[in-house]
Amino acid sequence: MTGFESEVILVADASSRLGELFVDRFVAAGAGRVYAGGRRRREWPGDRVVAVEIDMGDVHTIERAGVAVQFDTNVMSSIRLASAFALSQAALWSATNALRVEFAPAGVQVAGLVLGPCEADAHPATVADRALAGIAAREHEILVDAFSKQVRARLSGPVACMYPELGSP
Repeated sequence: MTGFESEVILVADASSRLGELFVDRFVAAGAGRVYAGGRRRREWPGDRVVAVEIDMGDVHTIERAGVAVQFDTNVMSSIRLASAFALSQAALWSATNALRVEFAPAGVQVAGLVLGPCEADAHPATVADRALAGIAAREHEILVDAFSKQVRARLSGPVACMYPELGSP
């Protein structure tokens, strides 16, 4: 797979099996540099992967990673803000859209990968392949499974469609 030549990529959780696959796939797809985040730094083969310590529960590691990846203040502030709240799926979609609009003028692509409730490690290769294909195709939202597609379709409907337990008025 190609399409990421010379791109700089950040994989925030490269310590999971799915994260490892993302790192491997981005390198194979020609990424110029992949920053591989995780709670514990690990060694990666080759010179295009840089291990960075990122613990999403520790703002200091997020800030250090931001410096390493050369994100500007606005990006890091947005990431810190998003990680400071326990976001619901709809709120995360909204935050992703806001980031997408803010960074578009700078040529930064923000793609939201959406998975239904599942154990991500049960099918990481499928998820990774779909994600990379979606990013390469410049998709804004990458819907991996039927559940995520159903949720996305219901977001534009009435609140009761999203939350049937509320009943209809």
